[in-house]
Parts: sequence; C-alpha cells; structure tokens
Amino acid sequence: MVPGIVAAMITEARILVAAGRIATGELIRLPHSLLWVSGIGPERARRAARSLLDAGARALVSWGCAGALHPDLRGG
Repeated sequence: MVPGIVAAMITEARILVAAGRIATGELIRLPHSLLWVSGIGPERARRAARSLLDAGARALVSWGCAGALHPDLRGG
C-alpha cells in the first residue's frame, strides 16, 4: 500500500525530504510514499488529498507541526 502524505507548508515537508526542490502544489515521489505540499486551508488540503489518490495513494496522512500555539512563542 502506498500512503499519500499531505503537508501544508514546505517547511513541514522538509522534515520528510532531505534534498531537492520542493514546491507547493506538486507531487513528490518518496521511496515508499507520495507527498503533496498543499498550502494552508481546507480547500487546498482537499485538492491535495484528491491529487494523491489520483496518483495512486491508497491511504492518506496529514503531516505537520504545530507552530506558535501561544502568542509569545515563535513558529518554527
């Protein structure tokens, strides 16, 4: 089974992709999964999920890191 991973931001995807170009809205083929950087928002996440399923993903994972949940903290 090939999982499809949706990440909202390039910085989140960078955790999964060691090298190479990462762009929003493009399919990234990893050794054992597919990755799509969607951009922020539910509509973009939906489009990314649909694109991953169309590309052959059979399971979906939402990947990300919470950033700056407190106003005094900096995201990252």
